[in-house]
Amino acid sequence: MLVVAGLLATARPAYRIRRSRPVAALVSGGWISVLTGVLLGPAGFGVIQRAPIYQSIPLLALGLGWIGFMVGLQLRFSLLKKLPPVVYRAALADALLTLTLGSAFALAAFAIWIPEPAAASLALPLAFVVAASLGWSLESRSLGAGFDERLVLLLRASGALLGVLAVVLFGFASMLVERDPAGTLHFTPGRAGLKMIHTLALALAIGFIGRAMLRLAGSSPGHQLAVFLGLVAFTAGSAEQLDASPLFAAALAGAVVANIDTAGFRQFETFINKTEHIVAILFGILAGLLLEPTLALPALALAGALILFRPLLKPPLFRRVALASRDRSPAGAPLPERSTIYTAAGRQSPLMLALGVSLVLIEPSIFHKQLLALMVVVGVAAEVVPAFASRRRAARLAREAEGAAP
Repeated sequence: MLVVAGLLATARPAYRIRRSRPVAALVSGGWISVLTGVLLGPAGFGVIQRAPIYQSIPLLALGLGWIGFMVGLQLRFSLLKKLPPVVYRAALADALLTLTLGSAFALAAFAIWIPEPAAASLALPLAFVVAASLGWSLESRSLGAGFDERLVLLLRASGALLGVLAVVLFGFASMLVERDPAGTLHFTPGRAGLKMIHTLALALAIGFIGRAMLRLAGSSPGHQLAVFLGLVAFTAGSAEQLDASPLFAAALAGAVVANIDTAGFRQFETFINKTEHIVAILFGILAGLLLEPTLALPALALAGALILFRPLLKPPLFRRVALASRDRSPAGAPLPERSTIYTAAGRQSPLMLALGVSLVLIEPSIFHKQLLALMVVVGVAAEVVPAFASRRRAARLAREAEGAAP
């Protein structure tokens, strides 16, 4: 079956289909790999069962640490200081909007979905919905070409900052609640503070250890890979022992390593970032295996609210922040009033898949699996709608340009 699917996917008709913007958006967002996981898992043909996945927690923690480390590598202070203020304004505006509306939508749905829910039991699911809704996809090639480079920078830089915020929000929420011996969840702010201190100390230790190991690795790709695997494995394993999120701990460690001036770090960073696509595919398949596609009416209502929220509010907000920066930008051509790149802010960040997998691994309940499926539905819809919208917008701009031509 997989061989036949591979042959069909590489055939010439399939290549023509992949060139269309909606399909290209689905591929770039990792949703094809999610569909593959669904078909292979219990919700599909049942080729792969979930029990062996739950027995591979150390390996999966390593994968989550890998993603977290790549997120943390983006927090290089020398680079952050060079970003224009509009990048931070765009990230702040989206964070405030998402925290407000995302929390309201989720709490309203949870109140109907779960009868008499305990506050502690909703902390992590609420953090997941909000964190998964933060930001947008950093990829813009599937939406076309010829965009203003300043808009592309704004999209990617602000989206990267929001991805870091999503990891921090989810990571702290995972530390904030614990189960007592009777199985009841409770808020434990004191222990959460201790876990945070331990995680920060771990990140600092990993940073200085990584500095020495990178010097020893030199420019050898094989040695660099061994160093990276060692750093990530140690960070993720230690985070599991501390009952903390491997994503969060590894992101902090990556930030520390990124800010230590070490010979060969730039080559190391480039080498690691080349694996991003492969890791995204693997976690897309894993998310498809773990999700539960049967959604109740409150879940569908929450999905519908988030689907409308992303394309209707995020692109106009992104556009307004971008255009408001014109008077404060250096002398030069103003940003375009109309551009298909504005619609990209309605797309969901693929980081959601790693957050969803982490949510299910923390507690593999049906509720958490349904939340993962819900956010996948939102992500697919958020990919397709902007692709169609950008296609119509591009056609309209082309017609206007032809009408204005002499």
